[in-house]
Amino acid sequence: MSRLWWLLVVGLALLVAPPATGQVVETTPSPPRTDQSVTVVFNAEEGTGGLAGYDGAVYAHTGISTDQNPDRAWKCVKNHWPDEPSFTGNRDDTQLTRVDGDPNRYRLEIQDIRAYYQNTSTSCTLGPDEEIETMNLVFRNGDGSREGKAEGGQDIYVDVLSVGDAPVLQASIQRPTGTPPLYPFITQQDTVDVTVTADTANVDALSALRLFVDGTEVATTASDSLTYALNTASPGRFSLRVEATATAGDSTLTDSTTSVFIRSPNVATEPRPAAIQGGPGENDGITYNADGSITLSLYAPGKEFVYAIGDFSDWEIDADYFMKRDGDHWWITLPASAFTAGEEYDFQYLVDGTIRVADPFAHKVRSPQDDGISDAVYPDLQPYPRDKTENLVSVLRPGAQAPTDTVQFEPPPREDLVIYELLVRDFVERSSYEVLADTLGYLERLGVNAVEVMPVANFGGNNSWGYNPNAHLALDKAYGTPAGFREFVREAHRRDMAVLVDVVYNHVTDQSPLVQLYGATPENPFLEVGPNRGICGAFFRELNQGSPFIQNYIDRANEYWVERFNVDGFRFDLAKCVADNGVNINDAGHSDAVQAGWKDVADHVWDSVDADTYMILEFFGTPAVENELGGYRAQSTGGFLTWENLNRPYSQADMGYQENSDLSASYFGNRSGYDQPSNLTYMESHDEQWLMRRKKAFGKERDGYSTRDLKTALNRQKLAGAFFFTVPGPRMMWQFGELGYGWGENECLKEDGDAEGACAPSDPGRTGPKPVRWEYRNPNTHPDRVRLYKTWSTLLRLRQAHEVFRSAETQVDMQVDSGDRVRSIRLTHPSMDALVVGNFGLLQRNATVTFSQTGTWYNVFANEDVRIQDTTKTVPLRPGEFRVYTSQPPAVSPDAGLVPSTVTPPSRLPVDISQSFGPVTDRSNYRLVALPGSTRVPLPQAAFGTPGNTWRAFHDDGSSSDYLVEYSAGDDRFALGQGRGLWLLSERSFAYEDSVTSVPVQDGRARIALHEGWNIISNPLGLDVPWDRVRADNGVSAPLHRWADGSFAPVDTFRAATTGEAFYFNNAAGLDSLSVPYPGSVADRQAAETALPAEVQGARRASTFRLRAQANGTASAVRLGYADGQQAVQHAAPRTAFSDVQLTAMGPDQAPLATHVQPLASDTVSADRLSFDLRLSAPDGQPVSLRTSGLDAFTNRPVTLINRQTGASYELQSDATVRITPSASPVRLQLRVGAVPDDKTSLSPEKVRLHPNYPNPFRGATTVKYDIPEQMSVRLSVFDVLGRRVATLVRGERSAGQYTVTWSPGEDGSSLASGIYFVRLKAGDAVQSRRITFVR
Repeated sequence: MSRLWWLLVVGLALLVAPPATGQVVETTPSPPRTDQSVTVVFNAEEGTGGLAGYDGAVYAHTGISTDQNPDRAWKCVKNHWPDEPSFTGNRDDTQLTRVDGDPNRYRLEIQDIRAYYQNTSTSCTLGPDEEIETMNLVFRNGDGSREGKAEGGQDIYVDVLSVGDAPVLQASIQRPTGTPPLYPFITQQDTVDVTVTADTANVDALSALRLFVDGTEVATTASDSLTYALNTASPGRFSLRVEATATAGDSTLTDSTTSVFIRSPNVATEPRPAAIQGGPGENDGITYNADGSITLSLYAPGKEFVYAIGDFSDWEIDADYFMKRDGDHWWITLPASAFTAGEEYDFQYLVDGTIRVADPFAHKVRSPQDDGISDAVYPDLQPYPRDKTENLVSVLRPGAQAPTDTVQFEPPPREDLVIYELLVRDFVERSSYEVLADTLGYLERLGVNAVEVMPVANFGGNNSWGYNPNAHLALDKAYGTPAGFREFVREAHRRDMAVLVDVVYNHVTDQSPLVQLYGATPENPFLEVGPNRGICGAFFRELNQGSPFIQNYIDRANEYWVERFNVDGFRFDLAKCVADNGVNINDAGHSDAVQAGWKDVADHVWDSVDADTYMILEFFGTPAVENELGGYRAQSTGGFLTWENLNRPYSQADMGYQENSDLSASYFGNRSGYDQPSNLTYMESHDEQWLMRRKKAFGKERDGYSTRDLKTALNRQKLAGAFFFTVPGPRMMWQFGELGYGWGENECLKEDGDAEGACAPSDPGRTGPKPVRWEYRNPNTHPDRVRLYKTWSTLLRLRQAHEVFRSAETQVDMQVDSGDRVRSIRLTHPSMDALVVGNFGLLQRNATVTFSQTGTWYNVFANEDVRIQDTTKTVPLRPGEFRVYTSQPPAVSPDAGLVPSTVTPPSRLPVDISQSFGPVTDRSNYRLVALPGSTRVPLPQAAFGTPGNTWRAFHDDGSSSDYLVEYSAGDDRFALGQGRGLWLLSERSFAYEDSVTSVPVQDGRARIALHEGWNIISNPLGLDVPWDRVRADNGVSAPLHRWADGSFAPVDTFRAATTGEAFYFNNAAGLDSLSVPYPGSVADRQAAETALPAEVQGARRASTFRLRAQANGTASAVRLGYADGQQAVQHAAPRTAFSDVQLTAMGPDQAPLATHVQPLASDTVSADRLSFDLRLSAPDGQPVSLRTSGLDAFTNRPVTLINRQTGASYELQSDATVRITPSASPVRLQLRVGAVPDDKTSLSPEKVRLHPNYPNPFRGATTVKYDIPEQMSVRLSVFDVLGRRVATLVRGERSAGQYTVTWSPGEDGSSLASGIYFVRLKAGDAVQSRRITFVR
């Protein structure tokens, strides 16, 4: 039974050697037997790779399939999944053990398969004859958030051999112990002992065990093992075959197995060609020779032999490609005849027969994950040679010409840089360099002059930030081709934009050949392995910066990116850990070592490649050290820059907090030890939480102003930009910050453990994909985000146009400490002076600022010039508002309304009002009166004489009846001011002359207290306000009614109460107060135009006409018509207490309407068949004149007025008058447009229809109207959003007609929450539903 032992030996070897086949799971023995223990080995890098690099506990979610559950259905599952309610914790017997020396390989030991799978948390019993066919596996972390599966996300199935009473015979080769075909045993010995065995179960006797070499029998025995000394003096390939026979009763059993091993040539020592001589890594790698041959050189100290394998050898281990030794270098020159110019050839090095690695200096590599790259991103990408090898594969391309298609480009000076950092994956929907190039116009318009791309050197997988590199000199293919990346750089240069790449030289992953050659062991000359490495050793495998090979490796990587792609600079990740010459970060000499090391790195780039290359360090050093590097060769090169993280202070100020919000470090001159602009400052980067997210989660609020409001948050983002981009020195921004990214769903940087609590549990992980939000550019759907983009663009274009905002010679005076709510930056330069002032507080404040000189200044965002006669000026600023002033005309003309502006009301308002009245006995002489401001003026101070004798006054309390309350001394409701109004009739004039205190304006608005129903209101401000702006600000559609000449009329302007006027407003929405925007803000005006309620917009688009009734000097009017759409437009009519005549339309609940616009839709009447029910109130016997206007839209349709009391009908024409003398009041009228039939039957509804309820949203009650075309069973119900019935309004038979029902939630004693509900009509087989909103 030698095969079983051979499998055992192979299986144990897998625990310490590279895997033979790259499988997700391997077992020892293979296949597992039910009568033996089994070791399961999981390779986390294979399959889906979901647990690759994971450093926590790994568990097997495992069960079995048997011959009694078909289709590989799982049973006997050891445990529930963690998110299942029945999960009680992870079982210890499912936890895997990490294999020593390989963090991505895990082991699970099972002593007895049948017993193991019957000891579960899910209960399972196997029948005595039930045979296990497969072990089923999925591997996961403790909470199930990460899992490892087979390719394509499939479950893993391992075939199991059920051993019972049947005879078994297996032959095995015990030695040599290679694992062909990838890792056959390779020797350089002249003799090899070959040991073979036979393993049996349930047989009578072993008959023979025979060994064959290259088809010839060389040894035989009747025992269960033999050893044969094979002569291997001559290099070559040896084929082994072992055959065993045994008897079991009358049967003869035979089993055999084969293997191969190789006798390699003896190593030849020979110097490398002169062209590639040099130190470690200096000229190793791939060299394309002029004659078409290719020389390969691998630096691998201490290794015994190396083969080159690949397409040129058909992936066979061939003596023709056995490499020569030159000291610690291994090399070979491949003949030109092996290649065709322009074709790609895959290859690796096979080192000591057990390691397959790519060339560390290869410019292109393949990996098993390449299958996930689409043809649209990387056309004609050749597949990974999956069935021929494993690990990264290098690519040769003989005859390829070095690109010469460069664009003449002069990088901007270091201090002028404005860098846009982006991650290709999360910046464009199709993550490719080609699409990325298409976005450069957007970035150019924004005003940046450099783009920094997060790491694009080859990284593990295709979905990553890129800080897990495995090949530093190879462009990762997940984003496209080298030609695509070069074209991206070319296009950026055409637009005068520099391109920088983020590079990661501190560490590599286990996929790197630098790790695989020696493993993550102290013996690896390329790695720093050991404790006390600090932050430098916290990520993957730390490179040994003291190694001459690594130093040359980094130099050559820098050369590759600059020479091959013409990039303009680098951002060096974890720079404090790089170029330190191997000195530990915790040692005293580290600071000096790392400074010297970085100077060496920069010298090589500047002297050998391009002197203009930027060298940006993520350094975390002291200001003195950073300044020393910043000044190094700064006058003649691109220079050093160091990252300056200002996320925390800008976030604090942006949210409205004073603590830790000092912004002064954004200017290099304020940093101790700095004397040149080399600190690259940023508010956001890939490592920090978005400013918008922090505002949403933690923003401050006060007195109705909240930084957690989206519009407010976007405006404060503008403020932060104004105090960032106007400061001299290089700047950096992170992708989509200009559009307010970080507020939307899944737009959260879930930091380690999300300690801040800013993210939701459902948000993606820290480095997980984030939504790409190009829709934020749409001005129709995201106007406030577009205004943010335009604001930052204006600031950046202003910066690039004027030296004062970027020159190191600018004198900068910043008042931006943590204690300042109002902050300012004063800039002085020979070319121009500038002043930036902004309010980071939560209340409106007056900013006292000092201009550098008198004369004409320019308010940039207001597009206006300002005459400064005194250098000290007080500037009123709303919270979040800022201003930028320049002493010379600015080179930009921003759109109006980008920045909120303040028009501050005066502290007092002058009032001079005088109104005269007629006799107090004539109610038509009543007036609606008011006073402005916040002063509460008792009515007798303005209405002279004795109440009840010389004047009478009434307050409207909003009740449905008996709503007028007559004046009573001491009644607080009869004080004028604060937005109130009263009915007044006086024999003397109503007069008031004085000045009153202005009403408080908060967040640009005054507020008027309201009660439900009709209110008499006045505009307490000193300026008229368009009523549309009030409606938009409050989200209401109700019109404003003015009383004039004894009747009401809707008006468009809320005139200031300095005129003495008050108005009627119906508070149908149940508001507690009405906000009145202070006029003067362009942004507010523009916002009002787009924020009008739908009912108002619908009325504006309607075709309407006016019908006016007049009697005895007083008049009343109603507006009627139709509009395209689904919703009716209905506005209630004011009260008639002081009017002799009132004409109203009747609403669905018989409420009087001043406006009634019917909707046109497929299930309603057409514009040619409209009818309106009207009611006319007038004194009995008093003639009433009816006159229409605005009938132009109805010229082709007859308009008829019918008196329902008398049956008389009248044809109406525009501006013609009809006279009616009511015999009793009120008179029911019907106005018909078009051929509306008289017959009641023909007026019956044509189909089942559920009309919109009114009002909607509602507080107390709402009216629901529905149509039934014939007698049928009807059920009208209300449901909540979960589908639960909360009320039944109608149930039973109904005849044809239109019905109305009122629903008043809570009348039955129940308590319904505010929210969305659905009213559902079921009439016969017809079902209709509508959404309604209830507000408590």
